Order: sequence, then structure tokens, then C-alpha cells
Amino acid sequence: SVTSIHTALDALGDLMRENNLKADDIASVDAGLSHMTYVHCAWEYKAQGVTAAQMNLFYGLAVIALDGMAFVDQYREDRLKDPRILDFITRVTARVDPELEGMGAAFRHAARVAITTRDGRSFKREILNRRGSPENPLNPEDIEYKFRNVVSGCVPKANIDKFVKLAATLVADVGLTLMNGAGPAQAEVKTKVVSYKHGETECRGFLAWDDAVQGTRPGVLLVHEWWGLNDYARRRAEQLAALGYV
Repeated sequence: SVTSIHTALDALGDLMRENNLKADDIASVDAGLSHMTYVHCAWEYKAQGVTAAQMNLFYGLAVIALDGMAFVDQYREDRLKDPRILDFITRVTARVDPELEGMGAAFRHAARVAITTRDGRSFKREILNRRGSPENPLNPEDIEYKFRNVVSGCVPKANIDKFVKLAATLVADVGLTLMNGAGPAQAEVKTKVVSYKHGETECRGFLAWDDAVQGTRPGVLLVHEWWGLNDYARRRAEQLAALGYV
């Protein structure tokens, strides 16, 4: 599913797990969003293909309520017109939350979710930063859970277990190396504005690199969001530079 709806999906999932709720227990779901998320993700759901389902807030909330997750299996072609999903979507409303919108671009992925049960109970949850962001990082268990569910349809379980074990070994080895002082030199991130042309159009980019690293190194091309080249995009470039990329 698309990044912008992850906070809303997590909020609903958290509330259902904490209160032992099933999809049939829920009478209504209200999602308060930023204007950006509302415009790009809260349009009326129609079964128009996998990509449309991945982008759609209503579909995502429905599969969270029914399956407890939103991974590959939830976006199969045969699920897109599932009557249970379509029924749950009728119980979901979405709106722009003025307070979240007033917090600015840094909180464009924030969400406030309120659910009302069929027996009259109400629960609310606010999540300001999506999981996997610097402000709300994933823990090792989250990463393993996501990996297992993403590849389960194409990789045998025995091989998945081997990959997880190998990754854990590599992480431990890197950690030991850094503890022993054999890691890379202290990052000295440098930045500059780069001017270039696209046809006759003058453009400006942003370049970040670690001046403490010598020789060639891998490059990452960052494509900013529709907000343009803002502080968020520049900060991400600097973080990548500190990891050894240009």
C-alpha cells in the first residue's frame, strides 16, 4: 500500500488488536487526514486494478479490518471485488483534519482514526509519523515480519528462514566491527546546489556526499514529492550521504 495511508492503517490495526475487535464488531470508521493524503488516497473505491487498490485508503482499511494486514495476498486480483471488503468500505468515512493540516508538510502522513462498535463503544488513535520513518523507526521484529509476509508467496519457508538467519549474522558482525572501532571514518557530509538544464529549462538539484570517504561510491537518485525540493528531501539526501552514498 502507498506510504500516505500507513498511519491510518496502523491506527485501525492497533485499536482492533488492543480491544479484541473483529471486522463485524465495527459499525463505523472515521479517518482524519492531511489534505494531501485525502486528495491522493481518499477517493471513492472502484475495483480498477491492483495499483488503484494499493493507493486507496478505503480498501486498505478494509483489508486491515478483515485480514489484520495489508501485504501481497490482500492485493490479489481476486480480492479486489471481495463482497466483504466492499461491505466494510461502506462503513468508512474520511475527511481533512484541520489540526493535522495545520501542522504542515512534515505531518502530511499523519492520521487520526476513530471507530465506533456495533454495541456503542468508541475508540480513537492518533499516529503522527508512519512506521519506518526516522521519527517512528521499525524494530528488528517489524522488519522480519514484513519480509516474511512480502516474500511468502514466492520463496519457500526454509529459504526464508535461511535469509533471516543470514541477515541477523551480518547485522551482528557489522555491530561488532563498529564496536571495535574498525568502522568508517566520522561522516563529514557536504552539500551543494547543482544547476543543470532540461532542454531550455533551468533546473536546480541538491547534491550531498561524505567528504571523509575516498574513492568511488554508490549513488542514489532521490525524486522529491510534489512539494518540490524542500527541507525534507534535502535532509533525506544528507542521511544517505552519511551512510556512504552520493
